[in-house]
Amino acid sequence: MPAFIKKYGLTPGKTAADLSGNIVSTLQAGCFFGSLGAYWIADKYGRKPSLITAAFTTILGVVIQTSSDGHIPALYVGRLVAGFGVGAASMLTPLYVSENAPRAIRGGLTGLYQLFIATGVMLSFWVNYVSYIFQIHNSLPDPSPN
Repeated sequence: MPAFIKKYGLTPGKTAADLSGNIVSTLQAGCFFGSLGAYWIADKYGRKPSLITAAFTTILGVVIQTSSDGHIPALYVGRLVAGFGVGAASMLTPLYVSENAPRAIRGGLTGLYQLFIATGVMLSFWVNYVSYIFQIHNSLPDPSPN
């Protein structure tokens, strides 16, 4: 996005696109390792304290990202830390729900969790798509003759 490119002092093009891809991948790498580590933490300390820890880890990562203020390394660290929390929460939440729900509705609640995740992904796609359409529309010359 133009605001991101300006804030971080990038030149539009391949470098900015590569950097954007790396930033996205950093969060996903954090998610991978966070979900792996969450099993051990949840087994040792319990599900609820592990979920609370995952939430605070995500908040810490978001604070680091927000305060990066044009510094790419801080943005990478924030994305990685937030990824640890998101990955842990994505592994722990269905586990916690399925262990605490009554047997009759356990599968339904776990399925609803997945439905809400997929709905959030779909909504984020459509918001980005509409934003893209508005950017294209606003960049076109005005067809009305004056």
